[in-house]
Amino acid sequence: MSFRYSWWAEIMGRSGELGTISHMLVRFNQLGVQRYIDEGNSWMLSKAEARGGALLNLGFHGFDLCRYITGEEPKGISAVTSHSLWNREVEDYAFVTLRTPGGMVFLNEASYTFPTTGSDSERKIAAKNALVRTAATGDGVQIIGPGRNETLNAPGGTPGVGPASRRTAWTASDAANRLPPRLAIARAPSRSPSMPTAPRASPLPRPRGNY
Repeated sequence: MSFRYSWWAEIMGRSGELGTISHMLVRFNQLGVQRYIDEGNSWMLSKAEARGGALLNLGFHGFDLCRYITGEEPKGISAVTSHSLWNREVEDYAFVTLRTPGGMVFLNEASYTFPTTGSDSERKIAAKNALVRTAATGDGVQIIGPGRNETLNAPGGTPGVGPASRRTAWTASDAANRLPPRLAIARAPSRSPSMPTAPRASPLPRPRGNY
């Protein structure tokens, strides 16, 4: 599932409440490549068939999330890839830096370098009014700002999140607005008055295969 459909993306997507965004980081480092061989998906390691490695398979989530949250088309500033860990045709590590027309810097890291089952992942937005990032548990969003440091848990019934006992119930009004409770952040313009708001970017195609 694309990150843009995650519960925390709905919160992060409300950039107007955060104020001007300085930078955004998405890190998605997953288990090594042997799993693709064991699962009969060795084509994922062929450049001719997969067209790319970790950047295409995992990194696209970051690119899509950047476009979804900012509504802008970022431009590439720099990129580096590596094949050194697994010595395959496709890259096992990639780090890309982008910049949006509005000036936000986006950092996207993707790899097949996590040494065991699990993931080394982070999604973070640093803005004028608050820093917002996914909680370490994966089922909440931490919001840090002046006089505030709290974690909002995902509402009950949200797919792909943690134990139901840790979720926060929505009211009918919250559900209608798709906004979890206690998310009020002082509003500030995220773009200069002379800069028009870009339309929402269309989703990127999802590559084939497993993560």
